[in-house]
Amino acid sequence: MDANGVDQTYTSKTYVELAVENGFGAILDLLVAHGADRPELFNAYRYRISVVGGDEGEARRLLEGDPSLSDQPGVLIQAALQGEIDRARLILDRGAECKIRSNDHDPTPIRFANHAGRLEARDYLVELTRDAHDQARFGNTSWLLDVLEDDSSRAKVALSNGMTALHIVPETEDTGAVIDKLLACGADIDKKNDDGKTPLVSGEASERTRVAELLRTRGSSV
Repeated sequence: MDANGVDQTYTSKTYVELAVENGFGAILDLLVAHGADRPELFNAYRYRISVVGGDEGEARRLLEGDPSLSDQPGVLIQAALQGEIDRARLILDRGAECKIRSNDHDPTPIRFANHAGRLEARDYLVELTRDAHDQARFGNTSWLLDVLEDDSSRAKVALSNGMTALHIVPETEDTGAVIDKLLACGADIDKKNDDGKTPLVSGEASERTRVAELLRTRGSSV
């Protein structure tokens, strides 16, 4: 394999570019050892490599010089995926948002942590996020009520698949209060997602029978 070669899949990027963009410092070093030209790295790439590689000292040094580096969605996602709470705390302390979404499919660092089984990291981030969808999905309903009190517009936000927080309200002791608050803040009780499901249908499909009944008593019939 030519270490300076180009990936033959849809990316059409060199192996070096792929290693740098994904923060794979060890892979970059391996490619260079096999003859690839070492690229000049911007601090944004150096920061990503330090986060992915778990080099907290280097990450901290770079952040001290440029706090805006923490705005990169990928670095917090990597910390969440690896369950590195101390590293996530460092990134958040420098201004990153744990509600930031990485692309059109809407995953947040919280969702990545959950998918990777990093439940401690997930729960840590859920306590900090102001993302109504993540708060609803992972049952942080008391904090969701506080967030909606501060910013009612979050009740109406729909993801790229048409899902709103009302579609995923969990069954907790606050369920009725959460539904009432979402509706009072302007959530559409009969909004359909891309699959044509309303919050009521979504509740029934996921066996959240109490949610479904509460939605019916508040006027939903579809």
